[in-house]
Amino acid sequence: MFHLKLEKNQRFTKHAEAWVYALFLLGAVVFFTYNKFYWPLYALTPAIALLAWFRKI
Repeated sequence: MFHLKLEKNQRFTKHAEAWVYALFLLGAVVFFTYNKFYWPLYALTPAIALLAWFRKI
């Protein structure tokens, strides 16, 4: 009668992971901009983008 679904919904898991990446990148942008130290953002932004692409987000 009742169907219990014990596995996580994959769609929401991917959304949460994408939000974690976005918030991490936003925090890095705020931190490095506040300290006027910009060059790490040139490497960090494509690294996060490649990570998201390989994880198929």
